[in-house]
Amino acid sequence: MALWEDLPAALRATAEEAGSAPILRATPTSAGTMSALSVVLDLGDGTRAFCKGTPADAPNAWMHRNEANITPVLPYGFAPRPLWNIDEDGWLLTGFEFVTGEHVDLTPGSPDLSGLADLVATVGKRLTPAPHTTAAPLSERWASMPEWGRHPIDILAGSTLLHMDMNANNIIVNRDTDRFWLVDWAWSATGAAWIDPALIVIRLINAGHDPVEAEQWAKAVPAFHNAPDAFLDIFADVMSTLWTRLAVRRPTPHSAGLARAAQVWFAHRSNRGR
Repeated sequence: MALWEDLPAALRATAEEAGSAPILRATPTSAGTMSALSVVLDLGDGTRAFCKGTPADAPNAWMHRNEANITPVLPYGFAPRPLWNIDEDGWLLTGFEFVTGEHVDLTPGSPDLSGLADLVATVGKRLTPAPHTTAAPLSERWASMPEWGRHPIDILAGSTLLHMDMNANNIIVNRDTDRFWLVDWAWSATGAAWIDPALIVIRLINAGHDPVEAEQWAKAVPAFHNAPDAFLDIFADVMSTLWTRLAVRRPTPHSAGLARAAQVWFAHRSNRGR
């Protein structure tokens, strides 16, 4: 991972000019795992900023551009305020206000679960219809996935701006203020509002919930509660097949666990009413 000092001096100067004060210190962080650069910046006015970046020609540069397009139009209150979006000297660099807290706890009995349901419901409501962005419809982004070959992909259609990656690392909770923040909007797309809570069901099962408990949590989100069972059945089937394929072909530290969780959810959906 690149260091702040590795960036061109002119690029660092542009970021400093875009910020509220001189940059005094840059500390690498493990956040922003899809980025070539991820740092916390201490500023001269006593505030901090989070900054991430990637080379403009990197394979995942589209994700940085997607987030840079989306975050300026998000309603303030659940996403950190963007401070700068810079595209120069061969780099894409994005700065955000620094939010304090810890990663949300998704395990059974967690005190965060109720607040998380409120967050997901609020985000879905406030982002329907989607604010004006160039975010692609999810049905277009996923159209080439082989898992949709035997299912109607139009079940994904909708007018909501989806986050698409609500894992524990992307949800920050300040337990002193009971404030939740949703970060890293790089995968965002437009689609049906039930999709984000459905994706969290898999995360909850992976964190130790049984599928009944996970779905019971998700039903606190109106979009999931009102989703047609047939759509959820198809989605669980597709996610089970997708994560199983990814765990084999593109293994990551979390893909095997998510594959097992998706399989458990699909089995549960398949056995309903039997």
